[in-house]
Amino acid sequence: MCDTPHFWYTEGGTTEELSHDHQIMSGTDDTLILSERQMAILRAVVEEYVTTAQPVGSASIADRADVLASSATVRNEMARLEELGLLLQPHTSAGRIPTDRGYRF
Repeated sequence: MCDTPHFWYTEGGTTEELSHDHQIMSGTDDTLILSERQMAILRAVVEEYVTTAQPVGSASIADRADVLASSATVRNEMARLEELGLLLQPHTSAGRIPTDRGYRF
């Protein structure tokens, strides 16, 4: 059982809170279920990338007040967001950048 609420997001912008027993998983092509922490990390990556135009590392995200997680946890969540097609890692030692789909969230 997860201790953070999950939300259902569509690219159309609809948001609905789900119960804690839902797993984080991809839905149809235009829907995803993300945890609140994943949404905060995605939002932070997009904001920092727009500001710096440089790939964003987990340490810089973990230092933000709105993301309450260690850099290792942020790295794991960023890897999951990459699997969902929301982030991209340009090369192995780089941080992540948002994909077109990541910007739409």
